[in-house]
Amino acid sequence: MSRTSIRTVILSLAGVAFAALCGLLITIGYIFSMEDFVAQPGSPVYYAGISRLIRSLGVPEGAEDQEYFGSVGDGNKPPQSQLGFTTAAGAGERVWNALDAQLLGQGLQHSTASHDGTDPTPAYSTNLSTVVPTLREVQYRSTRGDLVVLGMHALPKNNGQATVRFSITHFD
Repeated sequence: MSRTSIRTVILSLAGVAFAALCGLLITIGYIFSMEDFVAQPGSPVYYAGISRLIRSLGVPEGAEDQEYFGSVGDGNKPPQSQLGFTTAAGAGERVWNALDAQLLGQGLQHSTASHDGTDPTPAYSTNLSTVVPTLREVQYRSTRGDLVVLGMHALPKNNGQATVRFSITHFD
């Protein structure tokens, strides 16, 4: 390989690395300027803003209205990543058990956090809990202290079909 072509290859690689770095910085700047954001799977915002734990969760077959949400936090609101989706109410228990098994399989442990102040572990609720009835909710802790909340919420019937909304929130 001639000296000119080696130089061209090196300059090309440097240009690609610089463009990738600029793209990453723009993505991070966007996330912090938005504070709260919705990310599409595969997008730069998805990879930079949604936690690896949430990205690694398998979404069950038949899940609809899948949405990835993130927040950089603000004041007393911690940063979070969230996956939400709906399923038929009849599949709720099966989906719950599958998600619980995935979270436990990632090394998380069920938490004893409470909302009444009897446990020093802080307890969080998702915003969805204030809008629709919560059917089930459980909290998990990682060995690093991260908190994950799994919730199943009843939605109003849509065309006579009962549905539930799942939310898995990682406070990191």
